[in-house]
Amino acid sequence: MHQIILQEQQYFTYKIEPYKLTNFLGAHVAVLQEYSIQNKAGEVFKLYKTIEGNWYDISEEVSIERNTVLRLLKGAIEENETKND
Repeated sequence: MHQIILQEQQYFTYKIEPYKLTNFLGAHVAVLQEYSIQNKAGEVFKLYKTIEGNWYDISEEVSIERNTVLRLLKGAIEENETKND
């Protein structure tokens, strides 16, 4: 488990697992890294990243607040991974 602290002392924990992306026929088209992120309140966010390091959005969020949190989480994860390399 990894930890992230965003602005305003928002604490998150996350784990990384492989995720097989399939097309509408059920064929595997890519293997992504799935970031399963949870805040203190138990709300779960899912982010996906390609092996090349690009973020891949599987679902589109409709909430501006949730999109903002996802964007901040992506930046914090990038920073955290850069420190650990």
